Amino acid sequence: MDEFSQPPSPLELMQSLGFDYSVAALIGGTIFGIIGIYLFRKGRRESHSPNIWVGVGLMLYPLFVSSTLYTYVVGALLCGVAYYYWS
Repeated sequence: MDEFSQPPSPLELMQSLGFDYSVAALIGGTIFGIIGIYLFRKGRRESHSPNIWVGVGLMLYPLFVSSTLYTYVVGALLCGVAYYYWS
């Protein structure tokens, strides 16, 4: 390493590791993750397994989807599934 070279910025480091998220995707993932936590806790409290599994899905899918469009589409679909099974 050259004595005058700068270490990579956190953004450059994340992009080199394959994480290329936009701010809108991060905000959407956060919103859907919070909804997932709510559904998971409600499902555990009421012993309602569809709420538990949809909640887990809402919490985990943003980790694997980096596209903003897919983040919102998958989140809306999972919220639709939760609404369908709501009891």
